[in-house]
Amino acid sequence: MPIVFVHGVNVRQDEAYAAHVAQRDRNIKELVMGRVVANPNRVRVFNPYWGQFGAELAWGGASLPSGRVQALDPFPDAGPDQAVVELLLSGNDTPLPETQGRTLVAIANSSLLDAMDLLFALAAQRAAAAEDDDALAEVVRLSARVYEYAEQYYSAGRYRKPPWLAAVGNDQEFVAQLQGAVDQFQAPPPPSTLGLFDGWDAVHEGVDRFGQLAANLASRALLLMTRKPLNMAVSHFIGDVFVYLKKRGQPEAPGAIVGEIANGLDQAVAAIHPSRDPHLIVIAHSMGGNIVYDLLTHFYPDTYPVDLLVTVGSQVALFEELKLYGASRREIPVDPREERVNKPGGVQHWLNVYDPNDVLSYAAAGVFAGATDFVYSTGKGVLSAHTAYFLRGSFFRRLALRMEELLKAG
Repeated sequence: MPIVFVHGVNVRQDEAYAAHVAQRDRNIKELVMGRVVANPNRVRVFNPYWGQFGAELAWGGASLPSGRVQALDPFPDAGPDQAVVELLLSGNDTPLPETQGRTLVAIANSSLLDAMDLLFALAAQRAAAAEDDDALAEVVRLSARVYEYAEQYYSAGRYRKPPWLAAVGNDQEFVAQLQGAVDQFQAPPPPSTLGLFDGWDAVHEGVDRFGQLAANLASRALLLMTRKPLNMAVSHFIGDVFVYLKKRGQPEAPGAIVGEIANGLDQAVAAIHPSRDPHLIVIAHSMGGNIVYDLLTHFYPDTYPVDLLVTVGSQVALFEELKLYGASRREIPVDPREERVNKPGGVQHWLNVYDPNDVLSYAAAGVFAGATDFVYSTGKGVLSAHTAYFLRGSFFRRLALRMEELLKAG
């Protein structure tokens, strides 16, 4: 069952890129496709990369505010902005914004799933960065067991704490108690990779990493260093959008970005097997959703048989309201209350996910007929929600349930 993942803006092949892709692919295989197919390891995930065609700053970022500049206000507030604190914590080291001065035990008392997302993101990141695919697979398989255990404490929108949590005194004890509870809930499988790697060891290392991150927040200098990365991220976001719109080309001569995504789709279509891998799934984040929609409706309409299109944190409907697509028709809608644009012809199901806190994500069902909106809360603030979806194991778990329903429905 081939899957094509199309990334959004501000993605570059830096030192962490390969680890991020490996971690996301493993989550897709184990936490999502593990519910859909018998052997998720046979699932092929294609990741067309178009960041090399994105925006470049001609002066290397000289427009970004930095250095000593005289303040307009002679009495500026010297205290660190809470938004900056959140930004620091929004990086790939930790997916939760509210960890300053807190323990995992405190987070688990509010939400066990939040604590699990944090722990397993840290553990999986370490394994992915080490390029140890066996270790990464072991961590993700373990996370599936732990999420299944944790989910029993959520019903009717309410969280009921595990009974053992009240007596836990520190974070390492929390993980030890969690391990015992999970093993009692579901017997552990036989050790894989010849017993050379234990997923729980990686989780304990994640606890240590969490403690180091929280301690680093004491440094105001480190907080102030986040201004430039935020400016750079915003610059690349705006720049990548403009570059795509300017250089996307025409159907008879597609631009480089369109060609890169089309090549990934071609590879996925070639990997389809009528009985073993019958479905083509496309997952697109942020600007990736806009590019995929443009490709499926303007550049290659009715070319790709997409069984399921998943757009996450995307602006597809906004771009259509602004009439930015090649296939956009300004005369639609005549009556916005009733009229919708049809989904791409080759798409059977369209699932659109947005976070209410993610100001760069938009609903789709009010603009497109055939699109179904789903809300997912990353638990983050406005600065970091946009990049948080694929850092949380619980997101993949929820996505798996919805995908399973749609694919079974045919």
